[in-house]
Amino acid sequence: MEAPLQTGMVLGVMIGAGVAVVVTAVLILLVVRRLRVP
Repeated sequence: MEAPLQTGMVLGVMIGAGVAVVVTAVLILLVVRRLRVP
């Protein structure tokens, strides 16, 4: 059983997904701010 390798891969995937969500949220906020410029 390669438990450490599997846990490492799972952590990597979770971190990657979290970073992707944060980046997309920031991009959406920037776009909304640019569109809502008075």
